[in-house]
Amino acid sequence: ICQPNIARDVVTLEPEISSALPCRVSVYERDGRNWLCTMRPTALLGMFDVPGAADAARMVEETILRIMERARG
Repeated sequence: ICQPNIARDVVTLEPEISSALPCRVSVYERDGRNWLCTMRPTALLGMFDVPGAADAARMVEETILRIMERARG
């Protein structure tokens, strides 16, 4: 789900960020209901002190949340 161009740019700034990639969305069923969950990129990349990473994380997070909202119906 991550955006490859943004991922490349951020990993170029700090290779350790690759440990937080790729972005994942889990779909599971509990108590007869379907659930979607993800780790927010803003939280994951917030662990790294890299200029520009926060902006990239926000852009990716907005996309992921929009996709999840559409999947929810």
